[in-house]
Formats: sequence, structure tokens, C-alpha cells
Amino acid sequence: MILPYKTLESLSKEKFICTFSSSVTATYLDILLKMMSAGTALDKFLLVQAGFAVDLAVGYVTREHDDLDLVTLVDDIPTFKELFDKAHFEVGTPPNMDPNLSFYAHTFVQDIQKDIDIDVVGLGISGDEVFDREVSGGDKIMFPIKASELVWERKIGDVPVQFFSPYLVYKFKKMQQKRDVVREKDGKDLDILEKFY
Repeated sequence: MILPYKTLESLSKEKFICTFSSSVTATYLDILLKMMSAGTALDKFLLVQAGFAVDLAVGYVTREHDDLDLVTLVDDIPTFKELFDKAHFEVGTPPNMDPNLSFYAHTFVQDIQKDIDIDVVGLGISGDEVFDREVSGGDKIMFPIKASELVWERKIGDVPVQFFSPYLVYKFKKMQQKRDVVREKDGKDLDILEKFY
């Protein structure tokens, strides 16, 4: 595990989830807290990225979530695949992706009649450099942040939840905005992150 660059105020689960307590977002939060607890118990690195990282930075759920994006070290991918498999998720690899570098976990929750989709990608850390999965030819995509500044943390209940620095989430959302059509949820995340700074 990496020590957090910044630790934010602890929050109760109820205060964090706010008005989304009876939504699919609450189910994602429960899964997130279980995986974070397991990762901590196993001394494995697990980070939240994307929309939930925005929520963790500001201290409350800002919107409904339809997926959960997590990051771990490439070496820890097999551990988290096994954890999701034991939790009765369908575990697989997206087409054209290396199964050693990323995976998805999917299940259907009968109580709420919703599909649950989780993406997990691996990254590498060498000294203070952070890089994305190696791409063809052995090239690495370097992150615009030092490893020592990558991780922020906020306890939800008694579970420490580590997440991408809001700066990094902002940079990724801006890069995605240049490449793709901006999804409504990404636009909302960008608006929140711009106010954050």
C-alpha cells in the first residue's frame, strides 16, 4: 500500500451517500467498502478512480453511478480477480485487452434489479513514477503526477478508502474530453472538479 498524500475528514456512510441511500449507487458503495476492507486486510493496493473519486474528494455522492472504476498494481490483478470471483461475480477481460493488465467484474443484483459493472486496471509504480499499463512495444504512458502525490484517502465509516488525487481525475477527464464526446456524467464531474480547485 502507498501512504496517502492527503487524508480527508472521516465520514459516516449515511452522510457520504446522502440522498442516494436507496439507489444502485448505494450498492456500488457497499461493494467498494468490502473490496477496500479486503485489500487493506491483504495489504494490497486498491484505488478508486473516476466518478467515485470525485465524490470522495468533495465528501458526498454527487450523482447516480452506473459503474465503479478501480485501479490496482499489475502484480495484484490476480488477487482481486480471485476476490471478485469468490464474491460470485462474472470475471472476464474486455476484448483486445491483456488479462494480466485489466479485468471486469459483473453481476446482477436481484433485490434492485440492476446490473453491476466494475472495471479494474493495473498500473505500475517505479520510485516516484506512475505509469499506465505497458502498451505495445513496451512503451509506458506516464501519469502527470508523482507516486507520492497519487493517493488521497477518506474513511467512510471505519473503512479507509484510497482514491486518485482529484488533480489526476481532472487531468484524465480533460484528456478524455479532447478524445471523445463528453458524456453528461463526465461534464458534471469536470464542473465539480473545477470548483474544487
